Amino acid sequence: MTPPIIKRYIIAFEKYKWIGIASFSLVVVGSTVVALQPPPPPKYVANGSLTYSGPPVSFSGTGSEIQQQGQELTKDILLSDDIIQPVPEKVGTKPKTLFTNLALKLPRKDKTGELESTIIQVKYQDTNAKKAEETVLALMK
Repeated sequence: MTPPIIKRYIIAFEKYKWIGIASFSLVVVGSTVVALQPPPPPKYVANGSLTYSGPPVSFSGTGSEIQQQGQELTKDILLSDDIIQPVPEKVGTKPKTLFTNLALKLPRKDKTGELESTIIQVKYQDTNAKKAEETVLALMK
C-alpha cells in the first residue's frame, strides 16, 4: 500500500500533466525561434572632421564682430537642402536615410560666447563601409 502523499502526487500529476507538457513545449519552441534569428548586419561608422581657419586680424571692433558672426554655423545651415540635396543622388541613398544616419557635432561656446574649437565632426552610419565613407566624403565637399 502506497502512502497517501504519493497517491495525492499521482492524482495531481495526472490532472496537470498536459499543462506541464504544453509549457515545456512552448518554451522549447520559443527558444528555438529566438536562436534561429539571423545576426544583425554589421554597422560601420565613418567619421570626418571639418575645420576652418580664422580670418586675418581686424583692427576695428565692428569688423571682428561681423567676421565672428559669419563663422558661427548651425545644424540648420549645414543640413540645408542646397548642401544635402546632391549627396543622396551621388551616393545612391534616400534622403530620409541620410538624415537618420547622419550625426553632426558642432563646437560648443564657452562662457564668453566664443567657440571652444573650430572642428565640426561629421559621422555617418551604414551597413556598407565603402558607402559610409563615400557619404561622409560627399558631405564634406
